Amino acid sequence: MSWVPADRLVAAHLVEALERWRTECRRLRQPFPEELVHLIEDCRRLHSRTSFQDASGPVTAGLPAVDREPSLLMSFDEVGHHIGRSRSHVERLVAGGRLPAVTVGRRGRRVRRADLVKLIEEGAL
Repeated sequence: MSWVPADRLVAAHLVEALERWRTECRRLRQPFPEELVHLIEDCRRLHSRTSFQDASGPVTAGLPAVDREPSLLMSFDEVGHHIGRSRSHVERLVAGGRLPAVTVGRRGRRVRRADLVKLIEEGAL
């Protein structure tokens, strides 16, 4: 079976969603189904064997680039991943007032991408 760009895009979104779910399971200390770990690995392995480029750009890390605008708000986990630090480090930056955060909904807190860029540019990490 050959993969067409639409299949690759669906697979990329599926892997992204599963990775977020796996991160949330780790955070909540809940088990993540082993079958889904294998599915993620299989999708990545399949895409890493191809040298295909679709309209959204080159294949990165075995998966096609997702064609969307970057989010204006980022979760603490996303910020930590972006700067190579842990979620707790990001929480300390916010608690110390060095990184502003906004409240989304009742409990959710997010960081504006522009605020993170400003912090990085100032070298205040």
